[in-house]
Amino acid sequence: MAANAKIDEPHKVRLHQLFVMYVISLYIYIINYLNMAKLVKTTTETIDLTNGKRPGIGEEYNLLAEFHNGQIFSYYGKTKKECLDQLKKKYGNTNGFKKLEWIILEE
Repeated sequence: MAANAKIDEPHKVRLHQLFVMYVISLYIYIINYLNMAKLVKTTTETIDLTNGKRPGIGEEYNLLAEFHNGQIFSYYGKTKKECLDQLKKKYGNTNGFKKLEWIILEE
């Protein structure tokens, strides 16, 4: 096909339609990305029900982490650091979690 060849009218219309569809889908993608960014950057409420106590023999910390969509995850450990390390190992950080609740459980 020569460089100076003309594109007939139906092909021009189809190319224009494809371009418009691409721009709309890109716009929707950006809007969805920005909405997810808002969800992930929520503040995390920390509730400590341990009353400053440390786990005794046969007890351990339990970290209940509630994600922004309502899912609840539970992590156990002898120290709070162990629980947080498990959470961070899976998710990288605590962003996106709505609530972190600490309790002490008997084993």
